[in-house]
Amino acid sequence: MTSTVSDRHPISPRTTFRRGLNYIAGLIGIGLTYFVLAKSGLALALIHPSASPIWPPTGFALAAIVLWGYRAWPAIFLGAMIANASTTGSIGPAISIATGNSLEALVGAAVINVWSNGRDTFSSPNTVAKFAVICVVLATPISATVGITTLVITGYAEWANFANIWLTWWLGDMIGALVVTPVVVLCALSDARAFRRTELTKSAAVISLAVAVGFIAFNPLFKQSQHPDTLGFLAVLPLLWAALRRGPRDTAIASFILAGFSIWGTLFSRRTIRARQPQRRISFGTGVLDQRQRSKLSAQCRCRDAKNDRGKSASNACGIGSSGGNAHRGACCRQSSIAGRGIATCRH
Repeated sequence: MTSTVSDRHPISPRTTFRRGLNYIAGLIGIGLTYFVLAKSGLALALIHPSASPIWPPTGFALAAIVLWGYRAWPAIFLGAMIANASTTGSIGPAISIATGNSLEALVGAAVINVWSNGRDTFSSPNTVAKFAVICVVLATPISATVGITTLVITGYAEWANFANIWLTWWLGDMIGALVVTPVVVLCALSDARAFRRTELTKSAAVISLAVAVGFIAFNPLFKQSQHPDTLGFLAVLPLLWAALRRGPRDTAIASFILAGFSIWGTLFSRRTIRARQPQRRISFGTGVLDQRQRSKLSAQCRCRDAKNDRGKSASNACGIGSSGGNAHRGACCRQSSIAGRGIATCRH
């Protein structure tokens, strides 16, 4: 009888125990990373607390399954469930949304492994294009559809807002997949040559240029310049340098850095606009109030030139309704300045 490899080299219980510990530690690390990224993404939510226009966990989850295998899905499911439960406050919708997030990563990774050369999907332009198609058309719509349908059915969203929330959800997942996944996969697959001093120096130069250009091109303080939109074209410089002189990894890192600065500039500008809107509303309301006060006071003070001897008739014209000895005081009106504005007032 021919012995198998497992018979000649049996796996010891200690080895099995170590593999189990490594698997659990890996799940914990993936789950915690997903949870942190999910909470940071939910902090950027706009039209709905559960729908963010930037969702980095999608890219991380897709990269984790491509690199570590399908066994990583429990960590993604738990991280997504806890993050969404802390947002919605209900475990039922959180489980359903986490299921959509897990299916998104599993389906995307499965199609990448079959159609786009697996973890080597960024090795050629053809496979990069396939990766983009998978993320945009196949993977990300799953999470958006499951998530918004869950929110509508459970009463956390309205059917009238289905399309807007779905589009925001899908765009956020798509951006996370296209920006984050290449960085994680390419950095994880880097060999020893990438960490030599000369290679690290060249990569540091690309990263430094990307940081400098991102700070200048997307800095909200520079948006007050005479031609703010032209600064965005500076982002082409580090991308061209990384693509032509370096490689896919440095290009992905430069894109990730520039995307981060773009998000920072957009959020800062949005908060500035929101901060100015209440002041405009207050100013508008104050102007309307002053106008109404002027109209009312001018109507009350049409008796400014009434004489004291007209008595009760003068007071009735003013709308004061006084009589007797107080009649002569009701007709006394004057122009006064209140808070720097000329407002007609009556002195009774």
